[in-house]
Amino acid sequence: VYVFEVPSGEFLFELERPDGFDGVRFGVSVAVNTTQVVVGSGGQAFVYRLSDGAYQYKLVLEELGDDDGFGSPVAICDDYVLVSASAMDIGVVNRGAVFVFDARTGDLLHRLVANDPNPDHFFGAGLDADGTFAIIGAVGDDGQGPFTGAMYLHDLETGRQVRKIPAPGFSSFHQIGFEVAISGDRMVFGDQQESRNGSASGRAYVHNITTGARTHDLEPEFPSPFMFFGSAVEIDGPDIVVGAPLDQLGRVYFFDRN
Repeated sequence: VYVFEVPSGEFLFELERPDGFDGVRFGVSVAVNTTQVVVGSGGQAFVYRLSDGAYQYKLVLEELGDDDGFGSPVAICDDYVLVSASAMDIGVVNRGAVFVFDARTGDLLHRLVANDPNPDHFFGAGLDADGTFAIIGAVGDDGQGPFTGAMYLHDLETGRQVRKIPAPGFSSFHQIGFEVAISGDRMVFGDQQESRNGSASGRAYVHNITTGARTHDLEPEFPSPFMFFGSAVEIDGPDIVVGAPLDQLGRVYFFDRN
């Protein structure tokens, strides 16, 4: 994993597995806050100090491995590190779960799950966290039709599910929930298969996390088929970024969330 300085783009240092072991997809997922970096690997995750790259601790659960998807994606905010296991079997096959750890000590705090799972739910396929909340995608949710997908908001202090945000409308096999992001009181998720402006033109949606209300639908000024707009999303403060990798040679669109 390579660490760069944001203002200058200057390369700072590399992060490597502390045990030097190869072949387990080290770097399959990464996340960063102001002081730490978490790196996902097959069946585990590692946390490092951001200032100098010093290794701090490893996150691993004996009952879980790479087959459960543990280690990708990962997320980190001020006080919590989150590691997904979206293929974990809990009552039903591939129900999925997200594990919450104390960012300072690495101690396990909560296991987050959806209250209404179905087989092949894949809860945890998408993941982001900010403050005391996490937004978690379940791409196999069938509430609006087969594999429509859904998002779940969880309280990181209590581990409680706050609300479910279903896919907008009937959108079978869109698998919404891979791309999710949260910042402050807003969350955004992409639906690259949305076809309102032509097949797979794509769309992104903004919701208020306090009320769950959908506040904005995002699309490019000149949408066209097979742009796959919404394949990647990010939000930070007032700014939202949405990727459209097949818009000609690929484009990224910037929006003001207000």
